[in-house]
Amino acid sequence: MQRIAVAGLVAGAVALVTVPVAMVATDRFDLGSAPDPVAPTSTAPTASPAPTTTSAPTDTPSPSDRPEDPFTPAAYDGWRTTIPADLVVSEGLPADGGDFERSADAVTEQFCDTDAFPVDDVTDARRDGATGPEFADLRDLRVYADDAAAHALLVRAREAVRACPEDEFGATLWLSEARDADLGEEAVRVVRTYETDGIVNLGATFWHLVRVGNAVLVTAQSGEYLPGDTLGQGIALHERTIAPIIEGMCAFGVAGCSAPGDIPDGFPLAAGWPDDETTEPGPRHGLRGPNRTLEPLTWDLCESSFTATGVRDRLRADWNNVEDFRARELVTFDDAEAAVAFTRALTSFWRDCPRQDYGDGYEVVSDVRRTAVGGESWALLRWSEYEGSPGVGLTVVHVTRLGRAVLIDQSSNEGSRTFADEQIDEQIATTGSVVAAMCRFTEAGC
Repeated sequence: MQRIAVAGLVAGAVALVTVPVAMVATDRFDLGSAPDPVAPTSTAPTASPAPTTTSAPTDTPSPSDRPEDPFTPAAYDGWRTTIPADLVVSEGLPADGGDFERSADAVTEQFCDTDAFPVDDVTDARRDGATGPEFADLRDLRVYADDAAAHALLVRAREAVRACPEDEFGATLWLSEARDADLGEEAVRVVRTYETDGIVNLGATFWHLVRVGNAVLVTAQSGEYLPGDTLGQGIALHERTIAPIIEGMCAFGVAGCSAPGDIPDGFPLAAGWPDDETTEPGPRHGLRGPNRTLEPLTWDLCESSFTATGVRDRLRADWNNVEDFRARELVTFDDAEAAVAFTRALTSFWRDCPRQDYGDGYEVVSDVRRTAVGGESWALLRWSEYEGSPGVGLTVVHVTRLGRAVLIDQSSNEGSRTFADEQIDEQIATTGSVVAAMCRFTEAGC
């Protein structure tokens, strides 16, 4: 069995691509500023923050300072020891070919000569990954005899990383941290950044170990992330990408997988979008979903935020390409009145922010237009302007209510207000079969 140590790929690149960036070590993987990459809005450019002084990582706590392990093994003897055939681990990976090569290696990594993710006592495994220039994204789903054996891997990972917060390789210092993450039943997120002579290097590696029942998903990703900036965004995006895999790991939990939701399996939410073969090579291009684990669509306008709440069921899908970001979300409610109220609230939220001024002549303008689809429909628009002239950046959110369901179809690209009507017409045309399938949520049915 082959194993791959991802950090070695990045470290070699880091030695060649080093930039003098200063940062605070405790913020190396701050997720607080990570935006949703599939729902961009046009904003004016902002200046980079002034450099700050690099500080050393905090000391590794002694065993007596660490909290007690709260894990309790389940009183259960029906653990699944094999992976279901329909549980795939390739969600969001770039296609093979071009600059990328697929990899089926186990994920492993040394921290001060200790393997933090050993492949021992595994009853089954499924692996996939992709590597390319300055990039690696690997997934390793492992099954153990029971939840205690699976939990032991996370314990070992925490201990190995915390015992090795720093490691020297020539002039380069490898800085590693392990923290818990809110994924699955329990999870550990490990982040490694690099410094040379006190200067933070461009490049980072992060790992996730997510346990559900007696299974652990071990992932590794490395790339030219900038600590304190794009690193947090990369981690947040990766966690959204692997969410469908974690959802499928319910098969290894004591309770198993929940019953189907209000929206039927096979609902054609992604119908009308281009095939993945038409996308440019890229680690996040193509289709994601449809599933219930992608984050709900959220909009931030004029310092206010809006997300659908009180829904009965929710299904989401994304399709991305170069400067072409698309997202769809179908939400259902208990009755048509609740769906009408939601549609009214969303359109009112949009109207309440007609214009945002970003200074230096840059503005983002919002507009609401009535369309004629389903029971009612609206086009919610955002576009950029510079000193009153059309700028680059157009977002169209087309909202269609039919019965007690609402379809939200969003597209963001390099268009301008000049192309708004054309964009609306295209989105209405491509969602025709999706709206037709929503008939099941009306009183008359299909």
